[in-house]
Order: sequence, then C-alpha cells, then structure tokens
Amino acid sequence: MLEERRGTFTDSAEKSGHAGWSYGGRDVSQDVALQPVEEQARNDAGLRRQLLRGVSLTFGASLTIQALGIVSGIITARVLGPDGKGALAAIAAWPGLLTVLLSFAAASSVTYHVASFTGRERQIFAASFWTSLLLSLIALVPGWLLIGAALGHSGAAVVALGRLNLLGIPLGLVSGAGLSVIQGKEAFARFNGLRLLTPLLTVITVLGLLIFGKLAVATVVATNLGISGAILICTFVLLKREGWLGFRVDWKLAQSVAGYGLRAHLGGISSLINQRGDQLLMSIYLSVGQLGLYAAAVSLSSAVAMLGPVLYTVVLPVVAATGREQGLRLTAQTARLTVSLSGLLVIMLVPVMPIIVRFTFGPAFLPGVVLAQWLLVAAAILNVNHVLISGMQACGRALAASIAEGVAACVSLVSLVLLLPRFGPAGGVIASIAAYTVSCGVLLGIMHKKEGYAWWSFLFIRPREVRTLLNGLRMRMNTSRLKGYLGAFVRRLGH
Repeated sequence: MLEERRGTFTDSAEKSGHAGWSYGGRDVSQDVALQPVEEQARNDAGLRRQLLRGVSLTFGASLTIQALGIVSGIITARVLGPDGKGALAAIAAWPGLLTVLLSFAAASSVTYHVASFTGRERQIFAASFWTSLLLSLIALVPGWLLIGAALGHSGAAVVALGRLNLLGIPLGLVSGAGLSVIQGKEAFARFNGLRLLTPLLTVITVLGLLIFGKLAVATVVATNLGISGAILICTFVLLKREGWLGFRVDWKLAQSVAGYGLRAHLGGISSLINQRGDQLLMSIYLSVGQLGLYAAAVSLSSAVAMLGPVLYTVVLPVVAATGREQGLRLTAQTARLTVSLSGLLVIMLVPVMPIIVRFTFGPAFLPGVVLAQWLLVAAAILNVNHVLISGMQACGRALAASIAEGVAACVSLVSLVLLLPRFGPAGGVIASIAAYTVSCGVLLGIMHKKEGYAWWSFLFIRPREVRTLLNGLRMRMNTSRLKGYLGAFVRRLGH
C-alpha cells in the first residue's frame, strides 16, 4: 500500500470530539493536545479561509449554473410542453444511470488521491482515464438494449435519441476524471470555470435553435453531445497546460485509486438511485406528461439542492488534505450551517412556489406546485447528507458512507415500487423524503459510533452561531462586501 501523507485515525478517539492520531503506531493525540492554542487557531483560521474561498467560488459558479439552467429549462419547457420535457428527462435518465454504474466512484477517488498524494496527478489521471474509456465503450451494447426495453412505450423516436445519447457516457466519464484532478488540486477558479462552460453553451445553443425555429427534442440532444465533446477538449487543454495530463499508468497507484473507488462505488450507485431512481421508474410506469411535471418540480427544488453539491465539492479535497481532527470539526460546523441555511430557504420558497411555477414554466405546470414544495424539504435533507458523506470520504471512511447510501437506496426502491402505481408523481416525492431521512440517520449513527461525535452536534446550530447568522442577515449585502461578511461569519464559527 502507498504511504499517505496523512496519519491514520485511532479507534480510541476521545468522545468529546477530539480525535486521536497515530503515525507509525505512535499515539500522538497528546502532541495535538499540547499544541499551542495560538498555533491551532492559526491553522484553523487558514483552513477556514481556504474553505471559504472554495465555497465562495463554487457557490457563485453553481448559482450562475442554476440561473442558466433555469433559462434553458424555461425555454425548452414552454416550447416543448410537458410531453417534450418528459421525453428529454427520459432520454437523459438512462445514460446517466449507466455513467454512475460504470464510474466506480472515479470522481471521489481521483479527488481524494490528488489531495492526499502530491506530485502524482498525471499517474492518477492516467489510471482513471483508461479505466473510464474501457468501461464506457463496453457499456454501449447493453445500454442500447436497455434503452430499447425501458423507453419502448414512449415511441421509436425517443428510443433512437436515447441510444444516440449513449455517446455521452465516454465523454462524461473522461471529462469527469480531468475535472476531479483539478478539484483535488483545489484549483477552484479553473474547476468552476469549466463547470460554467456547459450551461453557458447550452443556453447559447438553445437560444440559437429557438431563433432559427429548430428547437426540438432531437436538436437539444444533438447539441448537448456536441457541448460534452467541447468540454472534454477544454479539460484536456487545461490539464496539459498545468502538467497534470498523463497516460502512463502506475499500477500500484492505480490499485489504490481502484480500491478506494470500489469502496465508494456502492454509495455512488445508491446515491443515483436515491436522487434519480424516481425519474427512472416514472419513465417506465407513468406517462411522459406526468414525468414532465415531476421533472419541472425537481428543477425548481434545485434552488435548495444546489447547496449540498457545492459543499461536497469543496469539503472533500480540503478535509482530505488536512488533519482528521480539524476536518471532522469543520464537517460538523458545515453541517450545522447547512441545516440552518437549507431550512431558511425552504421557509422562504414554499409560500411563493405557485407564483414561481406560473412565471417560469407556465400554467400547464401548475399541477406540480405541491410536488415542488415537498421536494424542497427533501432537498434540505439531502444537503446535510452531502456534507456528512464528504467528511466521511475525506477521512477514509468511503465504505461506511456507501453503506448508509445503500440502506437508503433499498428504502427508495421499495417505496417507489409500492407508491408510484397508486400515487403517481407524489409517490416519488414521498420515497425521496423517506430515503434521504434514512440515509441521514445512518450517517449520523456512524459518525457517533466511529468518531465519537453526538448526532445533534451535526444538526443544531449553536446560539452564538444563530446570533452571527442573524447579524449577517441584517447587513446590507453587496458584491463588494459579501466576501468580508462571509469571512467574518466563518471565523466566528471557528471560535
């Protein structure tokens, strides 16, 4: 096994939340305890600044991506209607499933290893590149058969476009490997720049198709494939310029990357089932019109759901590159803040959701208002899960996180099979809330048993943090002072 530059965590961690460390079998928990308070404060402050910068950049990019996605979603929904929107969702769902099935958690594994092993970026990318390329090519034949069976009731045109969309699997997997290298290096400006390209190009092409009267399901699928190819080229150019592009495999390092990926792979599959299993099964059991209403509701719930992936993107590499004690403490602080911010967003958005639906998607989508309101609650729970999973994976507990997601996936599948035929899209909402709640409970239980952290320390924001949050909300937020306010807020959370 390769020697990591981080230590291994002992099972004798103090139940108060102070972790014990050992290097080469030597317990250094006392060294940590005897570390000068000033030095610990400086280390924590530097870590918070690093996290703040990553979160600020990633959140800004995600907010822009969300806005661009809403623009393209509104245009396609109004032009294509519920049936066309449902057809697009069905066409995208099955290649998305195959991509996750074949990824073997490559993104998490590459990010973790790049953050943990300095100077090995090219070998790590090479291991992920060849594995992703081989598996994606092998998947084309079974994917062709699967889409024919699953989407046959939607018509021959939808089946043909679904099969064409299979070409996005190798493009997505290889691009994802490159993006994960950039993420692991904590180059968040370049990472988010590449992320922004996809929705930006999507809006441009959708507007172009609309202007020339060519906007249809087939043209949207074709242009999306072209955009994926352009993103792959840009990713390769950036990796080459930074010296991170390589194709020669280090087999020992490849084994480490694959081993971590396999442990996290169950979580990736389970997460896909929890987050997309509803639409996958709806594409089989329900009409494209019902699926279109649900897909629109899911799009609106992303106003809350976008927070979780942002934090996961930043917390995983930052915690993986630092000490376990600091990382777990930072994970708990981030989870508490996530609960509060997500809850606040839900309270603000639920009452105005009918107005939002009418203004964005149009009157035809008003039957999906209740779906969108309850999916906001599900998204809030999912955000907390993202933070807990990122912290566990960064501390080397990828398998434990996968077990939690696996349990939730079982709950999701059983609930969907039982509820979809009877309640339609509402059954998907109930199944999502149930699965996310179970996953959160299992993750908190693992954190308590393995790391000695009480479950409530991840959920309930402290009085001092509440005062800080309320003071921040009273401030007049503008772009020139936003970073300063966020920095003061995060610094207070650390004390």
